[in-house]
Amino acid sequence: MKKNPFLSQQRNLNLAYEELDHITKLLLRRDIMLTEANIKLEKKNRELESARQEFLRTSEYLTNLLAHSPDAIWVLDNEGRVTVFNRTAEEITGYRSEEIMGRTIDFIFFEAQRYRDLIKLLPVQGSYRNLRTRIRRNNGDLSELLISISLLREEGEKGRPIGSITMSKSITREIRLEKALCEANEKLEEKVRQRTSDLEVLSQTLMIRNQVSTVASQSLELDTLLNNILRLVLELTGFNMGAISTFEARDMISVRVHVNIPEKLLERMQRLEKGDSIIGRATDDQTLQVARINFAEINEPGEYLVVAVPLQAKGKIQGVMSLFSTLNHEVLGEEREMLLAIGVQAGWAIENAWLYKQVREDVVKLREVDRVKTDFIATISHELRTPLTSIIGFLRYAEIGIKKHDHTKLSRYIQVALENGQKLAHMIEDLLAMQKLESNTLRLNIEPVVLSELLEEITEDLGPLLQAKGQELILEMPEVLPPLAADREQLERVLTNLINNAVKFSEGAGTITIAVHYEAGPAEFVITVKDTGIGMSQEVQDMIFERFYQAESMLTRRISGVGLGLTIAKQIVEMHGGSMRVESEKDKGSCFTIILPAVSSASQTTNGGDQHGL
Repeated sequence: MKKNPFLSQQRNLNLAYEELDHITKLLLRRDIMLTEANIKLEKKNRELESARQEFLRTSEYLTNLLAHSPDAIWVLDNEGRVTVFNRTAEEITGYRSEEIMGRTIDFIFFEAQRYRDLIKLLPVQGSYRNLRTRIRRNNGDLSELLISISLLREEGEKGRPIGSITMSKSITREIRLEKALCEANEKLEEKVRQRTSDLEVLSQTLMIRNQVSTVASQSLELDTLLNNILRLVLELTGFNMGAISTFEARDMISVRVHVNIPEKLLERMQRLEKGDSIIGRATDDQTLQVARINFAEINEPGEYLVVAVPLQAKGKIQGVMSLFSTLNHEVLGEEREMLLAIGVQAGWAIENAWLYKQVREDVVKLREVDRVKTDFIATISHELRTPLTSIIGFLRYAEIGIKKHDHTKLSRYIQVALENGQKLAHMIEDLLAMQKLESNTLRLNIEPVVLSELLEEITEDLGPLLQAKGQELILEMPEVLPPLAADREQLERVLTNLINNAVKFSEGAGTITIAVHYEAGPAEFVITVKDTGIGMSQEVQDMIFERFYQAESMLTRRISGVGLGLTIAKQIVEMHGGSMRVESEKDKGSCFTIILPAVSSASQTTNGGDQHGL
């Protein structure tokens, strides 16, 4: 059958359309794939750009990190050449980066071969941490470094090695600080050792001072105290001999206590004066004195170490402790301080002993004063009561006589009352005079005094008293005497008191002789009042010028008085620059002697002074 060409053509055309459709689909799919590929490519480009930007930021960060790192950093390639050298590395080494880049760096190391060996073994070791080494800086100085080296690989831990990175920091300052710290520690340890030694010495000193204090508190008797202190010091310090000295008149040394001192050496010490001895120097300078002296007076003559320790308290020297030793050693600072401390402690102990002695003496004096006061009150009460009673009694008799118009006895009663009133006045006058003398308010009115006239007046005034007892008064004096510079009223009181005593203490008829002599040589007057009375023993003579002496036994005596007359007289004479003494023998009379300078040393009366007696 014959094929239809039109059908065949139509079929081919359909096939072509189908093929074209297929191709169109393929092209459409390709366009879709290209679009997707473009989208992915754009995404990749964005990722790459982001990665590039991150890389740039990281690179910049790392560059800044390298530049500003406090550690020195350099990077080496596999050939050992420097590829990175940061600013800190420049500062540490003293080299600029352009001087180092592309070169090996081992030349800066003090031990260059050691560094090369470290780099050579780095692939095996992987890294090194905190190695101490030294480099030679560009200026030639050596610097201590602490370095850490790490291996650089291409990719991760398994990659091909591509070089190394070294991080280092200078430890020169730390080493210096460490050295300074070591030196400071050594000094501190030395100070601790010294302080420990000082504390041991102080502890020993305190122990010794405590022992000295204990001994010093065991007694307040001075000699016992000094002896105990000296023996303790010798025992504690190891000295062979010792003595404690004080000073007597004219700067002579007096050895108060001593231990083991030979007699001849003791005699030599007693003859010493302050100025020519180590003891005197210790006293004058108030410092411890050390010397080596040859002694021939000792049983084993030779050179001895002598130490003089001042014993002081309240800024004054109480004495000196001398220590002797045959030991061949120096008295160093610690021992000096200890001995000086003992000296101060002993000085205070001596001061306390002196105070105790003074207090004890003051207590005795106060008891004596209290006893005298008691006796004085009893005596004064008796002496005042007796004339007062007499005055009152006779005045009552006078009153009765007046009422009875009995004028015969009235005059006698009034006379007796007057005499007793005068006795009271004299007693009160003596008390007032004593008070002025003790309070230093008495002022002398010095004037020329004619002794002959004064004695004649006194004799005339005492005439009735002498006649009443049948006693004779004899005056012995040259016809011509120079005037005496004295207080006339006070001198009259003195002479009247002596003559009155001579009259009172002479029983019955007797003779009282007043003699005046002028010695031109010393320009002084000698006045004696001598009686033939009852006299006195030596014991009484020693006490006669003391206040209230007669008051002690007055209650059992028939002679009145308060025992102040002679005390007042003697003090008045002494105020004139003179003196008074007594010579007597029991039952053979007494002789009082007054010596007065022709020109008195007493001051003239000034305003406010009392010119008219006591």
